[in-house]
Amino acid sequence: MIRRLAPEAWKQRSRSIRRVRTFFQDLGFLEVETPILNPWATTEPFLYPFEVLQEAGKGHATLITSPEFNLKVLWADLRCNLFEIAHCFRGRESGPLHTSEFLMLEWYATETDEQNSIQLIHALIACLLENQESRSAQDVIPQLQVFRMEELFQSILGLSLDFETIRIYCLKRGHFAHDAPDAKRRYEEYFFTLFLNYVEPSLNSEHIVAIYDYPEELAAYARIENGRARRFEVYWKGLELANGYVEVCDAREQRQRMQSEATVKDALLAEEGRKARQPMDEQLLEVMEESPLPDGCGVALGLDRLLMAIQGADSIDQISPFQ
Repeated sequence: MIRRLAPEAWKQRSRSIRRVRTFFQDLGFLEVETPILNPWATTEPFLYPFEVLQEAGKGHATLITSPEFNLKVLWADLRCNLFEIAHCFRGRESGPLHTSEFLMLEWYATETDEQNSIQLIHALIACLLENQESRSAQDVIPQLQVFRMEELFQSILGLSLDFETIRIYCLKRGHFAHDAPDAKRRYEEYFFTLFLNYVEPSLNSEHIVAIYDYPEELAAYARIENGRARRFEVYWKGLELANGYVEVCDAREQRQRMQSEATVKDALLAEEGRKARQPMDEQLLEVMEESPLPDGCGVALGLDRLLMAIQGADSIDQISPFQ
């Protein structure tokens, strides 16, 4: 069911999406389209895709939670800068910042790094602000602040990022107080408890804030160098807008990361009494075995959230037609 928006909201949405396309095309990026229905599912433990029953004999498929894997297949094939504005679907997400269906802007660029990618996001936001017809004197291009993750934890909480330090701090603050004495939790549970409750609320909402150099345990598909994951995230107006990686290029490393995620995901599903997740994307792994990914960065940006920030909306239902 479509959400009915005000006419001006539709006009601003149309202008902004058109400008995003022009921005990337002017930089020489190729716009592509990839399938939203696939016979595999993300292995990311805390993303919940929608399953679709296909024709008899074809089994189940899922709607994409992001176009990441399909775009990486094309990036390996075409070996050029490319982008997509894709319809994505995620279950168990609701509230003023979430819809089950949403637009994801995702791009892959060769011979670039996290710092250049952060600057590109800043330039994109500046471009959209400059092209708003309703722009006022208050629509100043926001300042960009860039921090290392350990720098933020040290300045806000006085903590390093090692497992035992953040675990003890969580317990001292009363988090996980109902755990059994022998309970074991993963690094990311302690980390995100502190980040979401103490670090993220301390970020300057009027500035565009970028954070890089994540702990190795949170690498996902980012390359690991000198004990840190080359992963980054970008925030503005209290919204997490984008995340990206200097990508893992090697097929064997990619498979190991995906299998590790799948093990965690299967355990979580088993706790809920649900069957194991859908198969991994073997097409991506096979393509990477034939030709490793280019050296460069991938970035995923929630386009509806960016439009919220640009238009000063308090809730995603003010700017998005999706439920």
